[in-house]
Amino acid sequence: MPTPTDPPDNRQGVTALLAPQHVLVGTDRTPVSIPTPSPMLRGAITLPRTTHRTPRWARTTTPSEAHSPDEAGSPDGAPSDTHTPDGALAAHTTGPDPDRVQHTAATATQLQTNHAHRLELAHITPHHDHVTIHINAATLNDWEYWLTAINALDTPTHRIGTTQTTTGHINDTPIHLTAHHVPQLLDQATQNAKDPYYHHGRIYDLTHPHTDRHGQTWHYTGQRQSDNTPLLALPGTNHPPYPLTTITTTNGPLTPTHRPPDDANA
Repeated sequence: MPTPTDPPDNRQGVTALLAPQHVLVGTDRTPVSIPTPSPMLRGAITLPRTTHRTPRWARTTTPSEAHSPDEAGSPDGAPSDTHTPDGALAAHTTGPDPDRVQHTAATATQLQTNHAHRLELAHITPHHDHVTIHINAATLNDWEYWLTAINALDTPTHRIGTTQTTTGHINDTPIHLTAHHVPQLLDQATQNAKDPYYHHGRIYDLTHPHTDRHGQTWHYTGQRQSDNTPLLALPGTNHPPYPLTTITTTNGPLTPTHRPPDDANA
């Protein structure tokens, strides 16, 4: 299978570099296809109509003026998840699906069995359609361990006060992870790194090479895309550089590899 030989046009940013290409992986250098990300859709917020300048708190809404939940939208602009299709309200109010509840409970039991030895684990709790996990991270290794465990290594994370949260999936069950103390650990890692780059809850020090799950070591080229994403390459090959974000998606996770002393001082 042919592999790319010409460097991508970095002036076209993410679109050019995220078009379907191949990255050589493994000892047999079997190519892995890099998928093209799909666009995301967001809902729109529709404000109630009024023909008077009466304050909203003083208005009386008649049945004909009422809006459906998905017309009003949610505070963040996404469609409301409380809307149900016609005829589905009765089924929605009868309670959770017993099969789903059993499936979620089995997933929680699996997680408990596989990871109960972890000292940072606070609790694993099954709900009718998802599982929640709380940890008290002592190091970023604790955080990254659970990102791997719930298949969330390439998933956006969110900082909420002194916690970092994300959602992964196991057996088609959403796993909501809440990690205490991680924001402080990420801040400290950023200060300690010589050339830090943050992506999906991890800090990459670009002064160090990074090894992917196939054993290949990627080096920062010193170049970035227009959106500031670092470009990494495999030394000794004729392959073009790739965005760090693409490499983590196809070949991740990436583990830092410290340079030899003579190379580090060069």
